[in-house]
Amino acid sequence: MERDKLIQQLDQARGKLKAALEQIDPQTELSPGWTTKDTLAHISAWYEVCVKSLRVLVTGDEPQITVSQGIDAFNDEATAARNNMSFDEVLQELEANRQHFKAIIDEMPAKLLSVEFIYPWGVLGTVSGVVNILAEHEEEHVQEIESK
Repeated sequence: MERDKLIQQLDQARGKLKAALEQIDPQTELSPGWTTKDTLAHISAWYEVCVKSLRVLVTGDEPQITVSQGIDAFNDEATAARNNMSFDEVLQELEANRQHFKAIIDEMPAKLLSVEFIYPWGVLGTVSGVVNILAEHEEEHVQEIESK
């Protein structure tokens, strides 16, 4: 049951983001120096590193702190790495990363849902915690988009 609620929480956040994106031009500047596309690239990158952390949880491999240089540096690198991608490519990547994230949660043993593991930024938490963070993160950006 918990697994279903986590997936539902992610899907609700995605639905809100999708609806907000229908109302805005991809090149709209949402914050200084960041367009809608950059914001989506940033969200995609966070899903990508969280997928890696969930895989480590499932496999039992040694955790790595992906965001060792700090969140701002990670955000800058993540958006710069996707600079040459089109809006549609970034959107496709975001959706693929979200699907990978959801698939890992859907397929992992239930006992792992409550096991603490190291998030990509070095904080200890559970699967539920990282889902909450990512869903709230998307919703923060939805509010940002809707304010334009």
